[in-house]
Amino acid sequence: MKIYLEITELLSEADSLILQPLSMRVEVIDRDDALAKLLILEPFFAGRIYKKQLHFCGHAEGLPCTTEEVL
Repeated sequence: MKIYLEITELLSEADSLILQPLSMRVEVIDRDDALAKLLILEPFFAGRIYKKQLHFCGHAEGLPCTTEEVL
């Protein structure tokens, strides 16, 4: 199973009509690796409203994907 750290900007309804949200998806080894990479990547989202989550991708194994919020 592959694991990704995903960071996605949350836009207002009005902004979403004209702007593309800033988004990053980085493959990680585990939660600790994700937290370490988050320290490097989070500054790119300074001044923005965003969500960060771990994405557990089960497609290769024929399983559904799941996500977990990172605080």
